[in-house]
Amino acid sequence: WRSMQLMDELPMLWGNSIFMYILLTTEDSPDRIRSLEIAILTIMTVVASVAVGLLDEAAGGQDLFLVLYASGVLYLMVRTLVLQEVSLLFYGGGLTIWLIDRNFCPH
Repeated sequence: WRSMQLMDELPMLWGNSIFMYILLTTEDSPDRIRSLEIAILTIMTVVASVAVGLLDEAAGGQDLFLVLYASGVLYLMVRTLVLQEVSLLFYGGGLTIWLIDRNFCPH
């Protein structure tokens, strides 16, 4: 049973790591290479994967996975707060223009 559960949990951890790298490098110039950050993120992902595979099974639960995954999601939410605000502003603006067009412009 645990091996099947790991097939669900590990890609979630790996996906978090990929999203963290994307957020880290979003504003970089094309010629910038972040070798140190890639190495640190890779090591952290491997350690987390091994820890979840070995320690959560010994503990009989998902506590470590939940802590690791939730901390990754929290980091992503904090980093994308500005992006969320801008997205909501543009979405709200588009909705407002669409509603004005539907209600006041002749068809």
